[in-house]
Amino acid sequence: MTTYYDICITSTYTKDGTEYKFEGLNNNDESRLLFRFIVLTLRKYFGIFLQFERKKTQIIIATLSYEQMKILREIDEDTCDFPVKYGRSHLKFEIDTYRL
Repeated sequence: MTTYYDICITSTYTKDGTEYKFEGLNNNDESRLLFRFIVLTLRKYFGIFLQFERKKTQIIIATLSYEQMKILREIDEDTCDFPVKYGRSHLKFEIDTYRL
């Protein structure tokens, strides 16, 4: 039987060794592009029907298994030509909390 967890994550963009935490979704194009890349990355790894909600600077994902949490911790997604404000950088996720 698989156990599922609700998790809170923080998204971080890294460029040239400097980390830039996602500061939340604001009414500007830059934050919308950063958030869009986060959502596209999560859906790439966990499917387009991934259920999540946004809470300030965190994203809460319902029902990830332990194996999926291991995958989440290992994501290091290159932004390539996606027009995020940091330029070419890497998106990583930090699990802040989780619960059954």
